[in-house]
Amino acid sequence: MRLRIMCLLAAAGLFLTGCGSSNSGKNEEKSGNSSSSSKAAEAPMIQGYERVWFDEFENSKLNDSIWSLKPTQGEQKNGELQTYTDSDSNVYVRDGNLVLRARKSGEGYTSGRIIADQKGKDFTYGKVVVRAKVPEGKGLHTAVRLLPTDESVYGEWPKSGELDVMETIGSKVHSCYGTAVFGEPLTSKQGTCELARSSFSSDFHEFTMEWEPGVISWYVDGNLYQKTDDWFTHTPGKTDPDFPAPFNQNFQVQLELSVGGTWAGAPNDATNLDKAEFLIDYVRIYQKHEYDTNVERNVGVFRNADATGNLIVNGDFRDDEKLDDEWYWAFQTFTTGEGKAEIADNTMTISTENSGSVDYSIQLVQAGLPARIGKKYKVSFDAWSDEPRSMIVDISAPDHDFGRYMEDTKVNLTQTKQHYSFEYTEEKRDDPNARIEFNMGKSESTANIYIQNVRYELIN
Repeated sequence: MRLRIMCLLAAAGLFLTGCGSSNSGKNEEKSGNSSSSSKAAEAPMIQGYERVWFDEFENSKLNDSIWSLKPTQGEQKNGELQTYTDSDSNVYVRDGNLVLRARKSGEGYTSGRIIADQKGKDFTYGKVVVRAKVPEGKGLHTAVRLLPTDESVYGEWPKSGELDVMETIGSKVHSCYGTAVFGEPLTSKQGTCELARSSFSSDFHEFTMEWEPGVISWYVDGNLYQKTDDWFTHTPGKTDPDFPAPFNQNFQVQLELSVGGTWAGAPNDATNLDKAEFLIDYVRIYQKHEYDTNVERNVGVFRNADATGNLIVNGDFRDDEKLDDEWYWAFQTFTTGEGKAEIADNTMTISTENSGSVDYSIQLVQAGLPARIGKKYKVSFDAWSDEPRSMIVDISAPDHDFGRYMEDTKVNLTQTKQHYSFEYTEEKRDDPNARIEFNMGKSESTANIYIQNVRYELIN
């Protein structure tokens, strides 16, 4: 029986609260500020696995038989602000931890990035275990990634694939993300783990990814929060490679601390760069003795409508659900957007303090909606605002580079409640994880918006 779980931002993951505890790995006395003088340690053996390679960072400097510095070459991507250097002020070992350090440098920033690209350190399939502590502060973005050794196998990114063992952003250090990136168009499957009583910056946590031929799973401190068995790759004009491509080739481990970018945003006055350190306690790679490569892709499970024909869950806002976990309705802010959402009296109220720089800076969404090719759907809702203003509604494809099934549609709101209704025919693909979006950012007005009776219906 295949497992299919709802997740944050994608259709193949599980959002957990309190999904980790920090008591894993080495002695808890080992921290970024400790003065450990213990001899070099070996990674423990795991039953059913062979130990491929590991680095406990017990030496006084980076092990160049495993790691290479990876300084910036060419322009930065994704709006990032840092320059990766080969300086020992950005990458060094201290007290038994690898330190990737971001620093201010003139009008910009420098930081550290390393990759295990030495002979024999790339691998296909396995268990990746990393224990780390992340920095807090807007604009800081940490990542442990697996990148293909040879992009020519399936083509340049994203066709070649990318596996993110973990990512965090410094403004939301209670959350971490595990992601598979692939396809053309760009597609991703991402899950989120949220800590209820601590953060990933307050202590070390163990991040694990199990990569097998037909399924990839992500854990925090031994607790599963994301699993996917659905991915693909595509080359225009050619027959698509068989599943599990592109995740059936050699990958390399990369560790990085970036500054800025479209996700993390730019640092602000509260970002303390004196503490902008990504601390990695260990990296451990294991493999099973053998893997069954005779696997099939899971195309997904499509949500059924309720008794009224509505494919939206809690569309009448009868339930006062949490809005920060994306388990059905989710309220999100990006770039410089600031606001809040609440449910009361069968009404969703969106309050905006700063509308941000893009339309999705203030955003209300629900994922997991079915979209089947050739079918016609209707989107409807009631809405009004405290003063005349606008918002944008659409049906998007978060697993397919956030393309649009129903195009962005501007809605002009007034102080009088009005009913809005739109129809579209799905022409691109079958997708069990379409998403309704209400985008309220980049607006001259920050007036409150009120939404009721949201419906998404199959009409033929």
